[in-house]
Amino acid sequence: MKPKRLCGVLAACALACVFLAGCEKKPEVANEKLISLHYRGTLSDGSEFDSSEDGQPLEFIYGAGMMIPGFEKGIEGMREGEEKTIHVKAEDAYGAYDESRVVPVSKDSLPPDINPEIGMRLIARTKDGLMPVVIKDITATEIILDYNAPLAGQDLTFEIKIIAIRDPTEEELLPLKALGEGLPPDAPLPKE
Repeated sequence: MKPKRLCGVLAACALACVFLAGCEKKPEVANEKLISLHYRGTLSDGSEFDSSEDGQPLEFIYGAGMMIPGFEKGIEGMREGEEKTIHVKAEDAYGAYDESRVVPVSKDSLPPDINPEIGMRLIARTKDGLMPVVIKDITATEIILDYNAPLAGQDLTFEIKIIAIRDPTEEELLPLKALGEGLPPDAPLPKE
């Protein structure tokens, strides 16, 4: 074979190898996979409520109930390196805003070292355990606590870039195992 022709054949082989390497099927978001992604979350008016762009990627085990349902549904089937914008309706995020979850309590029920202010976030003890609340209003005798999630009633938009998809380690599964019966039936657990 002539040197020029050999160079042409080698160049074609090299291009084919590069092309085929680029066509390699990347991992896909699926149940029991550890997902690492960057995101930017905005409200309907375009204001940003959260972002991972200046920090560490968000990591979670897909399908274990760690994320809001609309977020998980929106990234289902995405692949490593893929970018996407998803829109999540309030009912698939934190639910509708519920006025019945705005409750007055006596000022005397707060610990004496707390100086309540509107917008202050507190942890309340309820029959279901500890729960975050926000002081919505203050009257002469009462504190009005809002038990709704801060983003309840809001439609959300997420700009997402999948960084990595892999199987979780046994160590990464330990917090889920500690939750025990509180997990969805399909949630992954480490093998004993």
